[in-house]
Amino acid sequence: MSGVTLGGGYSYLSNRHGLVTDNIVAFELVLPNGDITTVTAESDPELSWALKGGYNNFGIITHYVFKTHSLGDVWGGGLIYTQPNIDLVVSAVADFQASNTNVDATVVAVYTRVPAPVLSVTLFYNGSTRPPNIFDKFFDIPRAQEDVKTRTYTDLITAASAPFLLNDLRGAMHTVSLTDLTVGVIQSDSPSN
Repeated sequence: MSGVTLGGGYSYLSNRHGLVTDNIVAFELVLPNGDITTVTAESDPELSWALKGGYNNFGIITHYVFKTHSLGDVWGGGLIYTQPNIDLVVSAVADFQASNTNVDATVVAVYTRVPAPVLSVTLFYNGSTRPPNIFDKFFDIPRAQEDVKTRTYTDLITAASAPFLLNDLRGAMHTVSLTDLTVGVIQSDSPSN
């Protein structure tokens, strides 16, 4: 939790509620001199801002207070694509990123090359039913596996994380923020290349 929180923290709800770090109300912080303090935007605006994305460079955070948001069932899950369909999925991801204006809809694509090129796409909608038209391109492409349904948010997170936690191994993911996601940008790190 600390890594995603202190690093900024994208989630399926970021379009609606901001990054994970945007939802922190207070930090309990052990300062380098050993003092323990509670940091809020009101009590220390500069340190509060620095902690949101500054990882552990300003002390040891021992406690967070988060703003919470009510959430019912969501619709979503994973689709797994293999060759020769990866380029079609890359185009669908780029089209979604370029045209989607619905803050409740998100697509997360993850490339893996072990043991063979695979593109895992998690679809997310902050509602209990599939929205019309938004994700259609992904369902038009043949896929190797599908686990998309109405479920709790916790179930979605667990299902989406499962491929990265095989054999009780820990996983780490890193992201790069882009202002313009095109097919060329995606293909520059595509497993088909």
